[in-house]
Amino acid sequence: GSGVTLEIASGNVKVPDLIGKSDIEARTLLTQAGFLVKTVEAFDANQPLGVVIAQAPTAGETKIIGSSVTITINKAPTNG
Repeated sequence: GSGVTLEIASGNVKVPDLIGKSDIEARTLLTQAGFLVKTVEAFDANQPLGVVIAQAPTAGETKIIGSSVTITINKAPTNG
């Protein structure tokens, strides 16, 4: 054999960098990579609304396919 192993064959994939991406784009990237998506909402006045402002685990970490990645979406605070 050639001795070449694909990372995907081991069931591990790298977490993509999602900071600054739209909610939909981030969900799509995670789903395509084989992750489960969990979302939470927070408000950061310095960031555009509807984009990812935090993620866990961080980008570049290697995780097992099917594990969950939590993204924090910037959402305006609701009054009342």
